[in-house]
Amino acid sequence: MLPGRDVANVAGVQHFASNRPGLKLIVAYKLCKSVATGILAAILLHVHAHGGVVRLAHRLAVDVSRWHLAGLGDALSQWLTADVTSKNVGIAALILLLDTASTAAEGIGLHYRQRWAAWWVVVATGALIPLELHALVHHPTVLRAMVLAVNLAIVAYLVWRVLTHHGEGDVSRESGPA
Repeated sequence: MLPGRDVANVAGVQHFASNRPGLKLIVAYKLCKSVATGILAAILLHVHAHGGVVRLAHRLAVDVSRWHLAGLGDALSQWLTADVTSKNVGIAALILLLDTASTAAEGIGLHYRQRWAAWWVVVATGALIPLELHALVHHPTVLRAMVLAVNLAIVAYLVWRVLTHHGEGDVSRESGPA
C-alpha cells in the first residue's frame, strides 16, 4: 500500500478503507437502500402472488382516509382504491427489483472504487433532481427539501471526487495525507 492511500487489498480486489466518511456514507446508504427495496419487492411479489395486494390496498384506504395530515390521508386513500390494480402492482414490483439491482451495483461499485459506479450514481441520482425540484416547488415539504439536498450533495461530492482525481483510476483517494 502506498503512503497516503486509503485502500485495502482483500483477495486481490481493492476496496476503500478510509476513515473519511464521504464514500462510506454513500456506500452504506446505497447498500441499505438496496436491501430495503429488495425486501419490499419480495414481500410485494409474495403477497401479490396470492392476490392480497389489491385487497390489502382497499383495506388500507379505509384506514388511511382517517388520517388528518392536510389532505394526505384522503389523497392516499383515493390513490389506493383507484390505482392499485393487479397490473400496476406487477409493474411496481418489477421497478423495485430493477432499482434494487441498480442500487446494489452502485454501492458495490463504489465500495470497490470503480469510476463507472461514481458516474452511474451521478447520472441516476442527477436525473431525478429536476423531478424532485419540480415537486418541491409545487408541493413544498421539509422531507422533499431534505431529499433534494441529500441528492444534490451526493451528486456534487461524486462529481468532485471523479474530476479532481481524474486519471488515478478510482474515486476513493483523498487529497493530502491519509
